[in-house]
Amino acid sequence: MRIGPEIWDPAKERAEAERPAGSKTMTNLVKDLLRRYAAPVPADADEMDPWDLVNVVIGILTERGVQVRVSPDTDLTAAAQTAADLLRLLGVRPAPRPGRDHPPDET
Repeated sequence: MRIGPEIWDPAKERAEAERPAGSKTMTNLVKDLLRRYAAPVPADADEMDPWDLVNVVIGILTERGVQVRVSPDTDLTAAAQTAADLLRLLGVRPAPRPGRDHPPDET
């Protein structure tokens, strides 16, 4: 999901205006967390195909009644790249299956 500047910019301005003096911004908090937890994935870490994680998330959303809409404009490759980043942060090595640099056929 992408939040456009027409929504993001006013929300950011409000958050900055309401932030207590001396406190960290959300960006700095996220950067701190990434520095703390984004250690290199060990060589002996478990592996998972990022597309499998995308499919798991879509399955859970669907089970919970969330309508997932995929159109020709949907950037599923970005979803798989984000899934790979999440796997790394969790200490799991992203391991796409050979030839699977695009969404798997669901036929």
